[in-house]
Amino acid sequence: MNYLRRNKPDLLFIHFDEVDHASQRSGTELRYIAAIEGIDRPTVRVIEALKSNGMLQTARRCS
Repeated sequence: MNYLRRNKPDLLFIHFDEVDHASQRSGTELRYIAAIEGIDRPTVRVIEALKSNGMLQTARRCS
């Protein structure tokens, strides 16, 4: 997160592969949900870092 606080990259791609792996390997909905819940805190940390250097206001989502 320090990188995001110190720099303003033109492009940022973040992939939390835990959810992808859980959906492919686990076979149970509980593990999949746990993986989704597990990326909550890291996602909040990214958003906070983007807010702290003013990048969130200029961020664009890709669809």
